[in-house]
Amino acid sequence: MNITKTDLAWAVEQGYLSAEQAEQLWQAWTEHQGLLAMEGEREHSDSPPLRFDFANVAFYFGALIVIVAMVFLGTIVWDALGGFGLFTVAVVYAVGLILVGQWLYFQQKLPIPGGLLITIAVWMTPLAIYGLQQGFGLISLEDPSVYRNLPTWLISGRFPLAMGTIIASLLALRFIHFPFLTFPLAFCLWFLSIDIPPLFTERQSVSPPEPT
Repeated sequence: MNITKTDLAWAVEQGYLSAEQAEQLWQAWTEHQGLLAMEGEREHSDSPPLRFDFANVAFYFGALIVIVAMVFLGTIVWDALGGFGLFTVAVVYAVGLILVGQWLYFQQKLPIPGGLLITIAVWMTPLAIYGLQQGFGLISLEDPSVYRNLPTWLISGRFPLAMGTIIASLLALRFIHFPFLTFPLAFCLWFLSIDIPPLFTERQSVSPPEPT
């Protein structure tokens, strides 16, 4: 409901308010409307503009290339660093990406490149966890076709990678409103939906049995 000074003058004439009370009420109402407008502008600025133009397409395409490159490097090249070396590199990359992403998102008001950098940082989570698994000598992911028993699967293999990435995605979404952060979250949930059922059907392998 919109209140004008004319409404308050009518209330004073009718004896519902004194002139002093009407003035105080008008000042409080004006300040309140100003605060609401500021909050609305801030919420609008927190949401990245959705524009299908060359710059945005280039940003997203570049982020996908970086994510794929990191995954291939982590599985092919970075194994030479050892488990804890891979963990250290992944954490250093993630921290750097988060710092630069926050600076772009909040300070420079560039939500799309900033949000994409933070999304790439979230994708460093499975590399860091994989490095810890290798460093502590847990079951590796060398044979992804093998489904082991449930307790073993919960402490090693692919479950920690997926859950760690899901948690990292949710934490990032808690601080910035960037839709692309749901990509690693959705991917890991889809991965778990495929990986979990064989554990409860006691299948030991998805590969066909060897001929006798």
